[in-house]
Amino acid sequence: MKPNDPRLHWLVYATALFPVIGQPIVVVASSVLYYRWRRAWPREAFWLNVHAWIAVALNICLVLALRHFVRR
Repeated sequence: MKPNDPRLHWLVYATALFPVIGQPIVVVASSVLYYRWRRAWPREAFWLNVHAWIAVALNICLVLALRHFVRR
């Protein structure tokens, strides 16, 4: 997958909807792609990493919100 692929960011954020398996997938996949892209496309590699950590934060917020609403 190249950095100019428009599906890339949607794939990263779509994994936030899978609370159990989405978070490790985002971390591993973004790390692999970051190290593959950092020499050829350093700016895109940086922003992929940023978007991946935003998706992880969204995933954590989703899990905490679900736990909060289940308790009530």
